[in-house]
Amino acid sequence: MGKLSPIKVSMLLLTLLFFFNPKTYGQQTSSNIGFESGTFSGWNGATGQCCPVYTPFTGIDTARHVITSGNFFDPYSQGNIPVVSPGSAYSARLGNSTGLAQSERLTYSFSPASDSLLLIIKFAVILENAMHPEPKQPRFGYTITSTGIVPQGCLSEQIMAGDSTYNFLSNGIVEILEWQTRVVDLTGQLNETLTLTFETGDCEPGGHFGYAYVDAAVVSSKIDINACNPDGS
Repeated sequence: MGKLSPIKVSMLLLTLLFFFNPKTYGQQTSSNIGFESGTFSGWNGATGQCCPVYTPFTGIDTARHVITSGNFFDPYSQGNIPVVSPGSAYSARLGNSTGLAQSERLTYSFSPASDSLLLIIKFAVILENAMHPEPKQPRFGYTITSTGIVPQGCLSEQIMAGDSTYNFLSNGIVEILEWQTRVVDLTGQLNETLTLTFETGDCEPGGHFGYAYVDAAVVSSKIDINACNPDGS
């Protein structure tokens, strides 16, 4: 069998990450980045108004920052979005269906303890398409920043209601983005401080909502598989 090209190896890794929850292999190295304690321990919350997202009020708001658990589905998702990312015990809901031009933020800072780690980011998004101009639309976004060398991978993303580049499912004017996975290579980030930020916002006039479910993990980039063929391959 010929050697796999670097592109095929990368695709294989992403396929493994998609089908196997990162919390089930390798050891997590950042306490509670995936809400494993069933709390927001280590996370910082904030709330404010949109748009753009402006969150001057710090603290966890129990109506807008919610730990999710159990075998339930989002009520607007037509059974397509579990409230917990597949394979996890807990996730978090950021925002709600109230509207009122609200915005929310969650941030988590950590220092990688190894030079061979991956940051796994997961999210599912529920947005009402208000048909406003894009700057006024409900939205979800995330960013990763570092005090050191810029990591490799998807460091930021902004998802707006009505954005045709995403494969939304529709429930009336509600647009549904099923659980997504993003991978960031933390090579070179040993002992640097990284900050993961999630943000949500309603439409600017206030009549349409935007919220999301989020999860994360930091795992070893080495995958140990305890199996082999009889010939040792």
